[in-house]
Amino acid sequence: MLKQAVNVLLEGKPADVNIAELRECLPKIKSAVYFHDLDFCSLTSGCPSA
Repeated sequence: MLKQAVNVLLEGKPADVNIAELRECLPKIKSAVYFHDLDFCSLTSGCPSA
């Protein structure tokens, strides 16, 4: 529990998110024109933010 709390406070990456896979899939979205940067973090436990 403490580890999860610290991860949220430091806005760390959620453990169940594969950033490499996400980076690979995002450009395949036809309505997406341009991706400059990808920031993904946990704002609360169980609620990731991109």
